Amino acid sequence: MRRFTNSMAAALAACLLPVPGAAERVATARLEVKGAIIPPACSIVLEQGGIIEYGGISLLAVPTDKPLHLARKTFPITLNCSDPAHMLLKVRDERLGTAASGMLSPAEETYLFGLGEVAGKKLGGFKLSLLPNSFKGYRAASRAADDLTVLYAFSDNVWNAVGGGHFRGNGSTKMSFAPRGSTTPGAYVTVSGEAAIETWINKRPELPGGQRLELAGSVVLELYYN
Repeated sequence: MRRFTNSMAAALAACLLPVPGAAERVATARLEVKGAIIPPACSIVLEQGGIIEYGGISLLAVPTDKPLHLARKTFPITLNCSDPAHMLLKVRDERLGTAASGMLSPAEETYLFGLGEVAGKKLGGFKLSLLPNSFKGYRAASRAADDLTVLYAFSDNVWNAVGGGHFRGNGSTKMSFAPRGSTTPGAYVTVSGEAAIETWINKRPELPGGQRLELAGSVVLELYYN
């Protein structure tokens, strides 16, 4: 009888090892790394649903020799973003070309948006502005508000502090926000302040007579952010 020696056990174990080139079974498992880079989402909040209501205006209250200057109306405006973002605000006139001329000086009329027209006659115009000293910004939800400087620029993207804070009627004005005293736009999660509407009705001889005239001013506020 042959004895099973250590050398024989080693030889048997070697036979059981995988042999390169021989058929093998393989078990696998996949490991994936996932996620998403999400840009901030921003929104504009206008009080009163974005409607400025002047109610009924008697035609006899409109002067024959000059436009009727209606009372200025102010309203809160808030810009919200999910993460700190540089915000840029523009305004597009949906009644472009209907702002009446001859009501104000040529320089002032560059800031007029249209109120619509009836029977080919332009009803008037209005200005939209951001009130410069009213704006505050939050860099994060947990931080205190910073006093902001309202900035404006045109196509050259050269930022300056606003004076009156008016948007031009042709849509060329861009406005942004910076820490008080700076002209470099900052990144915020919330910016809030006051805006104002100032409206003029064209003088009475320039208006169609004998019918109800509906003021139909409409602008779109566009918020760009990154």
